[in-house]
Amino acid sequence: MLFNSPVGEQRQAKFGEEQLSPSDNTRWLGIKLDSKLTYTKNIETIKSRADTTLTQINRISRKYFGISMKDTHTLIKAILYTRALFGSILWLTTLTLSKIKPTFEKTYNKAPRMVMGSLKSTSIIFLKRDSKLKSILATHIVRTHNMILQLETKEETHPAKTRVLRELYKEASSYLSSIHKLINRERIANNTSPGPELINPFATKPWRKILSIRNMGATKEEAEKRDKQLISNRNLQELLIFTDGLDIPDKVKGAAGFAVPSGLTITRHITNTTPATNFKAELIGIKLAIKLIRRELYARRDKGEQMGEVHILCDNQAALRKVADPTKPSKGQHLYLPTSNDLISLSQMIPIRLTWCPGHTGIEGNKKQTARQKKLHPPHQPNTKRYLPARPKLNNKF
Repeated sequence: MLFNSPVGEQRQAKFGEEQLSPSDNTRWLGIKLDSKLTYTKNIETIKSRADTTLTQINRISRKYFGISMKDTHTLIKAILYTRALFGSILWLTTLTLSKIKPTFEKTYNKAPRMVMGSLKSTSIIFLKRDSKLKSILATHIVRTHNMILQLETKEETHPAKTRVLRELYKEASSYLSSIHKLINRERIANNTSPGPELINPFATKPWRKILSIRNMGATKEEAEKRDKQLISNRNLQELLIFTDGLDIPDKVKGAAGFAVPSGLTITRHITNTTPATNFKAELIGIKLAIKLIRRELYARRDKGEQMGEVHILCDNQAALRKVADPTKPSKGQHLYLPTSNDLISLSQMIPIRLTWCPGHTGIEGNKKQTARQKKLHPPHQPNTKRYLPARPKLNNKF
């Protein structure tokens, strides 16, 4: 759309008996236009919007529970600069620059100080250098040039697209190059990265029950001492389950659970094609502990025995926190949220407590559990679940 500076003939609009005179200002796609294209009203709006945004970001960053310098830098570029340059490719000209330039300079002088959080005595030159913020005018020039280049070089269909599609969906190939011979569905499927994880920010209710965790905040020595007391002082009705997860690149990925005193063990191998981390492996270990609890609960019910308190011992504090309180959404929600829900439902029947048990600190059950976890199936075998009876001599150690 082209705009012309000379003022055209103004005509009244007739709607039946009503006649409307033309307005000097109008709004188009959020930009206020006037008859002479001076953008006076629009510039006033931009000034007010920039001052308001500066105040809002400054108020957030100065709170003691506020955001970091990196987040402040991101907010300034994503919100402040975007609001100040909204539609600037249209209204920012050599004629309007003199009106908006003081506002841009004032905003650019305040933004680096907000990012760095320095004193007023610090020179603005050093703040601009260290904050790595470009001026608003320079940002406008870069964005405008990028937009023009994208529009000029944009094509409806890429020339290589038809060739790639022909190679993918037709067996006969008319381009017998070494590169084209490598293109096939299987190779593309193997090299395809996993899709994004969908995280639901409203998956849990704020008033849901939060499980307690023993030894949180304690040192390793204190936690080791408490865990040994828990093992030595447990009664016959209590159940201890040691869980562990491991992710060694190109070697082994898996999780396992070990129950005391029944000696029941469950392991799960994670294939190398499945993306995993130690955090996710630990979550899978806690998930396996739930299966052990249910098997033990059903077995004791069949025998007419009662189930006492259940202790799940894990050496990963992050996994324990997410399972105990999943209200804050984060990565791995598809693992810790169902596990937490299952623990909540089980805790209505039997008391369940999560316990942080430091790894490799002399806890006998944790040592044996780690050894079991490392003896999982080799990576070339598929996912399996095994229930193995423990050796009789293990029961004498607890």
